[in-house]
Amino acid sequence: MIVHSLPMRRAATDAVAALFADARLHLYQGARPASPDIAAPAGSLLAVLRLPEVPFGPADATGAAMTGEWTGTARAAGMPAWFRMMLSDGTPAFDGDVSVAPTLPDTPAGDLVLAAGPVEIGHFIQVTGFRMALP
Repeated sequence: MIVHSLPMRRAATDAVAALFADARLHLYQGARPASPDIAAPAGSLLAVLRLPEVPFGPADATGAAMTGEWTGTARAAGMPAWFRMMLSDGTPAFDGDVSVAPTLPDTPAGDLVLAAGPVEIGHFIQVTGFRMALP
């Protein structure tokens, strides 16, 4: 197995993070598909958030943290369970799990953390934590 150095992982993470300028974050309820190459189930989309022009800071040893405001408005009511990150051209990039802050002490946090949930139509949605990391 190939193992990359920390500078190589940082450079790769920064290069990938640059692809997400003006990207979209889709929040879904229900079961997550096995891959971003599989369409999301009909009726599961709760919200689409537009990311900032520069959505990630410089990579460090653990990845690249979100920057700026990641907010939006719910289009449907439900409990966000997973997300799909979409490039600005609409290409699906990756999926992850969602949790709501604060998480309980023995409960693992999702890949992406929301300020509150479940959501109702028209409710304000705010992402409070996300870190992108490459292997």
